[in-house]
Amino acid sequence: MNDKLQNFLDHPEQMSKHQYGFRPKPTTIHPIIQFLNKIEANDKKDSELTLGIFIDLSKALDTISHPILLTKLEKYGIRDIANR
Repeated sequence: MNDKLQNFLDHPEQMSKHQYGFRPKPTTIHPIIQFLNKIEANDKKDSELTLGIFIDLSKALDTISHPILLTKLEKYGIRDIANR
């Protein structure tokens, strides 16, 4: 079941390319790189500097809202007994 679901969700049209958690290849470093690239672009565009950024992503991918997960699974076609 896991392999079939993973193959289905790995298609680009199924999941955002910025969905990093619970996927085999992206790691927690990917959202940090994306965030830093946005800051760098804003600093260049606005001629302002970002002096400090403090984020704690150590547990960001360890928690999940079960109601949100079940809703998303239903959206992807996992319904009825499989979703329960």
